Amino acid sequence: PMLEDAALAAEVRRQIELGPYRGLGEIRVEASHGRVTLRGAVPGATARAFAVDAAYLAGAREVIDELGAAFSR
Repeated sequence: PMLEDAALAAEVRRQIELGPYRGLGEIRVEASHGRVTLRGAVPGATARAFAVDAAYLAGAREVIDELGAAFSR
């Protein structure tokens, strides 16, 4: 399961980086037994939804969304 978890986390990161949002590379991705946890700051609700969708697209069975909004001034 460790190798599968590492491969899943890597694929989630890849899917996120393929997207149109800058700064999502800062998202921390952890995978355990098909469950992916996303942590970090995102620029808004659309980017947050994209990251969650990317995790499912990568093969996650469940996504725990601990993302917060990043506000720029």
